[in-house]
Amino acid sequence: MNTTGSRVELVWDAAGSASLTPHQRERILQRLCGCLVGGALTIAASHHRAQGPQPGSGPRTPGRAGRGCAAPGVGYMLPFSILVLFAEERLGLNATGYGLRLAFSALGGLFGSFLAPRLRTWLGYRWTIVASLLLGALTLGGLAVTTDPIVAGVLLALYILHAVVWSICALSLRQRLVPDALLGRVGGAARVLGLLGLAAGSALGGMLGAIDLSIPVAGGAVVFVGCCLLAVIALRGDLTADDRSAVGAREVDAELR
Repeated sequence: MNTTGSRVELVWDAAGSASLTPHQRERILQRLCGCLVGGALTIAASHHRAQGPQPGSGPRTPGRAGRGCAAPGVGYMLPFSILVLFAEERLGLNATGYGLRLAFSALGGLFGSFLAPRLRTWLGYRWTIVASLLLGALTLGGLAVTTDPIVAGVLLALYILHAVVWSICALSLRQRLVPDALLGRVGGAARVLGLLGLAAGSALGGMLGAIDLSIPVAGGAVVFVGCCLLAVIALRGDLTADDRSAVGAREVDAELR
């Protein structure tokens, strides 16, 4: 059994970054001392796929559909773990204003559910997923630098749109690629990875938010850029379900073990 793998790494030199004040640099180095190597923070995402003796025979491996669920969870929770404080201190919103911004952002989710199947038909799974992840990165990048509550509300709506489109396409793609007998196992593994990513992103967002509230938001943008690059690499080829024979199912089952 041959294997192929892809890996994306994003490295931020916290010790030498010119975007930090001396006080911020000192706090980052202190709080993230266990995560830094040579003063740099590294975020890595990898994709590993097993290949049978005849590429193209048997089903697509569930690695393309079930993995990569943790990294988007990290990117999602980095900003949302401190969003209430961000809205209050950076945007000057009270409780009512914060609630209205969240209600408005939900409209982005409704539009995303309408838009997702049309984008998928037009662009295909690969580029719809890539475009949605890129939109997530751009909206968080804009949110990290704005102090205008109206602009922030529009960016949050676009961010929720990206999340809905990505979620619909990722779930639909998983159902297309994974054999019926393994859908439960792969779906369960994807949910576990997603929850782990949410927990990790929440903890990291809290630590970074104690330094500066814009750092977790910008960090989420960086994570989504990495996810976007990984999706470009991992989702190559024909993303359609092939033969779901018993031989193919056993091959996929062996990989999951």
